[in-house]
Amino acid sequence: MADLVVVTGAQGALGRAVVAELARRTRTVVALDRAKPQHTPDGVHALQVDLTDRKAVHEAWGRIDELGDTRALVNIAGGYFPGSLADVTEEDLAAAMEINVATALWSSQAAAPRLAKQGGAIVNVGSRSAVTGLDPVAYSLSKSSVVRLTGLVAEQLKSSRVRVNAVMPALLDTPANRAVIPDGAMAKAVPVEDVAKVIAFLCSDEAWPINGAIIPVYGFA
Repeated sequence: MADLVVVTGAQGALGRAVVAELARRTRTVVALDRAKPQHTPDGVHALQVDLTDRKAVHEAWGRIDELGDTRALVNIAGGYFPGSLADVTEEDLAAAMEINVATALWSSQAAAPRLAKQGGAIVNVGSRSAVTGLDPVAYSLSKSSVVRLTGLVAEQLKSSRVRVNAVMPALLDTPANRAVIPDGAMAKAVPVEDVAKVIAFLCSDEAWPINGAIIPVYGFA
């Protein structure tokens, strides 16, 4: 049976970069996304799943078990929600918590007993907005919850030698960001491929001393 790395939100810009980096390092990857799977590299298994749905996530992990033993989980699935204090709505807050927090929670819940069998790693994706800045409110609150979730799960799983860490991007160099953000600001953006290298390292055995860490990956932005 293969040793697997499971990546959620695998069809977003960062997700694709992480899948490619892991595949380059000859890791067998299971790519999860709510979108219909597209062409994937060799060694990558793509599964379509609603990551906000706890039951659907646990059912997907039953299929993952047929492919091999999970050694790492990367929680990338999420979304951005603009809006200051005056603008945020109930719908914004509920959607941000569901897409950014529930996806990581349900996937971590499913992965935990599998990782505990032989040790492994979970890597979450937070945001600099989780700890500093003025807005957006709903997005920032949800990413703060991801940071807290990281600490909680790290404490609960450390006796099983499962490491749980989070990376904290700020401005990423993606096509979507380039379409709406001025060139001057984008000059400080961090390429998703470079963040992917950090995430891949945190999944590796070489990163075994790192647990419960919240790691900035925003370069000089």
